[in-house]
Amino acid sequence: MQTALRVETERGVQLTRDSSGDLEWYDQKGQGYDAVGNSPSQYLDVTKFMASIRAHILKTDNKGRLVSFIPVDVNTYTVQQINDIKAAIANLSAADQARIFLVGDHS
Repeated sequence: MQTALRVETERGVQLTRDSSGDLEWYDQKGQGYDAVGNSPSQYLDVTKFMASIRAHILKTDNKGRLVSFIPVDVNTYTVQQINDIKAAIANLSAADQARIFLVGDHS
C-alpha cells in the first residue's frame, strides 16, 4: 500500500488494484504497474533484485499486454544500495529503462 501511495504522489496518477491479480495496479489511463522493492535493506541482494526487475519487464496482464511501468520502491534502502540499483538499471536497454522508475528515492 505504501508503494502505491508513493507512486500516486510522485507520479500524479490514481491507482486501482488489479482485481485479476496479474499486475498490482492500473492507473486512470489503463496502464498497468507491477512494483518491486520496499523490503528491508539488510536482505537486499542487488543481483537477485535485478533478476526480479527483469522478470517484471517480461510480465503481461490478462490481455497479453506487457506491464506498462515497473515502480522500484527504494524507500527502505541505503543510499549505497539505491546507487547500486540505479547503476544496474542503467545497464538495461533504453526501452526497458523507459518503463522503470524509482519511488521513495532519498539518495
